[in-house]
Amino acid sequence: MGGISILIDKYIPSELEKRRNKLIEQLDKDIEAVKEKVKPDRLESAEYSTILFKVFKNAIEEHDQEKINKYRAILQNSAITDYIENPEIEFYIKLLNELTTSHIKLVKLIDENNFHYEVHYIHTEESDKVLQDYCIKDLERVNLISKDVFSPHVITELGKRFINFIKLHEI
Repeated sequence: MGGISILIDKYIPSELEKRRNKLIEQLDKDIEAVKEKVKPDRLESAEYSTILFKVFKNAIEEHDQEKINKYRAILQNSAITDYIENPEIEFYIKLLNELTTSHIKLVKLIDENNFHYEVHYIHTEESDKVLQDYCIKDLERVNLISKDVFSPHVITELGKRFINFIKLHEI
C-alpha cells in the first residue's frame, strides 16, 4: 500500500502543479497571439470564464500534448469568436473530451481528402481495422463525417467548423 499512497501524496500534486503552470504560460501566449482580435471585455465575461473553467480542468488532466493544444485552441478561438454564447463551443468541448487523438486524426484526414489514400490503402493489422471502424462509427454518430457516394466518407459542415475551431493561431 505504501507505493500507491506515495504516488498519490507526492507525485500527483507536483505533476498537477507542473501541468497547471505550463498550461497557464501557454494560454498567455495563445491570447497574446490573437490580442488584436480579442473582443472587448471578452476575457472578463461570465461566459468566457465558464469556458475557461471547463477547458482548463480537462486540459490539466490530459497528458497528450496534441489534445492539450486542441483545448488551448478552444480557449483562444472563444476569445475571438463573434458569438461566445454559441452552443457549438460547449459541443466542441464535449467532443474533445470524448474523442481520442485517433478520432481527431481521422477527421483531419477526411477533411484533407487523404482518408482514402492514408487509411484504406495502408496494410494494417485486423485489430487496427476494427479500431478504425469503431472510430468512424463514432465520428458518424456525432455528425463530424458522413458517407458519400464518390468517396468512403466526407467531412460535414459541423466537422469543418470543429476542425477549424480546434486549430491554434500561432504568433
